[in-house]
Amino acid sequence: MLNKLINSNKNIFYLGIKKYEELFKYARFFSVSIIPFIDNEITQNCSPVKFFEYMNLGAPIVTVDIPECRQYK
Repeated sequence: MLNKLINSNKNIFYLGIKKYEELFKYARFFSVSIIPFIDNEITQNCSPVKFFEYMNLGAPIVTVDIPECRQYK
């Protein structure tokens, strides 16, 4: 089902699994960064490291309503 969704959208590109060390090479092409967490007790009490990595990119970030992320513009 996910493959069908990805393949049916012209603005989504699935590049497969990448090594962590290589991600910075791809990140400069991001239009927006996403943190699509499920809203539950665990995510409401977490500090997503990816959020701070995305902030460093300078691209807009879309995330679910996580208290840790609310304190940043």
